[in-house]
Amino acid sequence: MSSDITNLIGVNTNLSTDYYLRKFYEHNRDVSKASKRADYTNNELIYEDTIALKKAAKLLSSFSYDDTSSDKNIYNSIRAFVTTYNNAISSSRKVNDPNLKRQVKNLLKITDKYSDALDKIGLNVKNDGTIKILDETLTKASLSDIKKAFGKETGYMNASMISAKRINERTYNILYNQILGRGLHLDITL
Repeated sequence: MSSDITNLIGVNTNLSTDYYLRKFYEHNRDVSKASKRADYTNNELIYEDTIALKKAAKLLSSFSYDDTSSDKNIYNSIRAFVTTYNNAISSSRKVNDPNLKRQVKNLLKITDKYSDALDKIGLNVKNDGTIKILDETLTKASLSDIKKAFGKETGYMNASMISAKRINERTYNILYNQILGRGLHLDITL
């Protein structure tokens, strides 16, 4: 298990999916709630979702996936990753920026590339690029199969982090330009 979380909560503590979602969306927790997402623009959602996606991918790649790992924490963090990933894909549907579209398409290609490994552990990549969780299959998946999908060695989490970072940076630039274009001023006092 991730040493940061183990040190914080202890080895035998099980954390909920909601805990992981709050952790991933700690920058703006309202965005993790379906009821609050309508209050944000697509660009704001993409920005927040990709920050959360980077955190989720980093956490999943940090697990050791051995016998000392808490299965429940791994499964709940995977569920939170899927929610975060699906949020990022859904919020990017109405994007008009060609550079941003290209980066989102790259994230979809990365996920498609690893779809066999994901499917084996109960994560079905749908035609629209989102992921559907098959809970029964996920909870029966072996840690070695989960490691093949999410471990550092596979590259899926690393590629997802890089792609999410690029999407996030592009979205940041779009939001920044919108602020400047509206004549609003940023107070960047240090």
